Amino acid sequence: MIIGLVGIGGLAVSMLLIGVLMFTLSAFYLRKPMIAGLIGNISSFTVAIGVILLFIKKDLNKNQN
Repeated sequence: MIIGLVGIGGLAVSMLLIGVLMFTLSAFYLRKPMIAGLIGNISSFTVAIGVILLFIKKDLNKNQN
């Protein structure tokens, strides 16, 4: 259980880092902070949705066995 909590915490940190990286790169190249924030938020949102769907798929497969 502790390993699972550490894994979820690592996923949360990685989602934040991806969002910050996307924001920084887009702010540097586009020079428009509003668009850069939107790109960073969309990036973090899609990663979060992917992780949630991965856990749902894993849980459904566990329940079938």
